[in-house]
Amino acid sequence: MSVELNVDSLLEGNQPDKEQVQRIAKAYSTALALSMINGEDRPFARVSENVEIDHGECRRQLAIDWHLPTLIQALPGNTLMSDPKFISAFNEMNPILVVPIFIVRKGRLMNNFCVEDSSGGKLYLCGTDEWQKRTRLMLRFFWGLVDLVPVEKGSYTEGRLAELKRRYLELPTMDAGAATERVEAVVGELGTVGVPFYPGVLGRLRYVGNYVAKRHLIWLHLTSRPGQAVRLNVSYRTRFSADYLPKPKNGHHQPRSPYRRVDEWVRRAVGQEPYEFRIPLAMHSVCTSYHFTQTAPPGTFFLEQRFAHERTLAMPKDQQIDTFDAAISKLDNVDVQGKNEAGGPVAHLYVRNLPSTVGDQIYAYTLLRERPPGTTALVMWLTLFASIFFWFYWLIWDRLVIDDTKGIDVAALFVALPGLASIWFSRAFKDDIRPRIPLVSRIGLLAVGMSAFYSLLGVVVQRGVCNPEAAPCSPILTSIFSHQVLLVLAALLTALTVWLIGRRFRFQKSYRVLQKNIIERYSR
Repeated sequence: MSVELNVDSLLEGNQPDKEQVQRIAKAYSTALALSMINGEDRPFARVSENVEIDHGECRRQLAIDWHLPTLIQALPGNTLMSDPKFISAFNEMNPILVVPIFIVRKGRLMNNFCVEDSSGGKLYLCGTDEWQKRTRLMLRFFWGLVDLVPVEKGSYTEGRLAELKRRYLELPTMDAGAATERVEAVVGELGTVGVPFYPGVLGRLRYVGNYVAKRHLIWLHLTSRPGQAVRLNVSYRTRFSADYLPKPKNGHHQPRSPYRRVDEWVRRAVGQEPYEFRIPLAMHSVCTSYHFTQTAPPGTFFLEQRFAHERTLAMPKDQQIDTFDAAISKLDNVDVQGKNEAGGPVAHLYVRNLPSTVGDQIYAYTLLRERPPGTTALVMWLTLFASIFFWFYWLIWDRLVIDDTKGIDVAALFVALPGLASIWFSRAFKDDIRPRIPLVSRIGLLAVGMSAFYSLLGVVVQRGVCNPEAAPCSPILTSIFSHQVLLVLAALLTALTVWLIGRRFRFQKSYRVLQKNIIERYSR
């Protein structure tokens, strides 16, 4: 898609006046906007994006390195754009450039959107009226190919084309749904006008129209000159939900396995916060070098970090990786790094010259895990002690239920178990890491709590309610709190302890392997 703008008609002589400079400045801004939306040019040299996710909110901070194009680069075809005297006059009469900085989908709110220069000064962002006016300039540029068609003045065809142009230029003021319908209606009527257009004109009008219908550009005032290098810091917040996958596109729905569904249901039931994130990315398509980082909560590290296509997010992990690698292998000069460097508190992903695909957005996939030993080791020891105590309870069952049990009050011992556990974990689980306790630890805590509650009720039933001197007990009650059921529960708690021990060493091993890979790469 060409972004060349004809400015010959704007110039008369080597000394432009104020009005001509303003028109050239608008043409320069329009050329920058076209370079952002055409899907081919990459106006930014480098974009570093840091993401923080917490409680349904995504906080993004971007550092954009931008070498502004010169006048001749943005508006080629006119030698005056490279004339030093003309450039000096242009810079003197136009001290502020209005440039696009960000692409936003219509209908999506962004809180605290702010742009700062390298010195920390906040830059002025254009309001709705101004960005709509700038967008209409882009639409006029593409409609200029329709204006080149020779038609008889005052004819019905000329009036019809003028009406279609007016409707096409209203797209920036319409909502996404109505604007999309307007684009199809206008382009469809152009095909029935009966005049010959240049090849590809209708396709370009449809592409740009649909782009403007669903998105708008954020413009800002920049006190820089064409050809200068600038660094801009952009920050904003958006809503984010890590609990659910992105809405699948038609034809790309991949049903999740029953195990996956049960796993997600259990995690929500026990109150565990999301541990894997799928973060949509967009800035990689407008820059040559893109660097993504994400900060992990305290006490956790990134077990996995990689890029993935939107249509594969519901697929198995290996299939996601193979699909992305196959797509990258078909592209030229694309470099992807960071997938094999997980294991730290910050996820790093780097890509160079990665294009965007309509309907198949690129996502950053990250997987969190608690840093060993963490709460998993604490829960492992607690379940170990609880299982030992349960076997002790099972061994002394015969002495517990007889009438002449003397000495230590065994019931008090079982009452103390959940109390001691609560005191221990209230000190061991700090507030900043409590929401990140892994599922295995939560299952262990739940099992210990239920076993302690069962043992307490069992003692109460056998020593009080079902005492031979009291009234006869219900058969159901005696069968629930019986020696046989206690044996089953002790065996289950022991099996859970063994499983937690295995998970504990597995977590430690995976963490050490990742750390070893990092040390081998960066230790020298």
